[in-house]
Amino acid sequence: MDESVETVRQRLLADEAVREVINRRAYQIYEQSGSQPGHDIEHWLKAENEIVAHLMAGHAQTPEFLNETRRSRSPRRRPATR
Repeated sequence: MDESVETVRQRLLADEAVREVINRRAYQIYEQSGSQPGHDIEHWLKAENEIVAHLMAGHAQTPEFLNETRRSRSPRRRPATR
């Protein structure tokens, strides 16, 4: 039986490596938007949607995609908890 889209999404979001990639992308979005505080949740959700959609579309094998994204090192920043 095929997994529902939401089930796959939740499984991806439960993966620590995927969350780390989302965190890095959220930080990139923060920097690209002028590093103005107060948009943590907005940046996180945008990053989450981009990364999860990319993975679910099959454009990236998870390990390779995650390893390549990790190479672009940005300072770590933890967005607000959802």
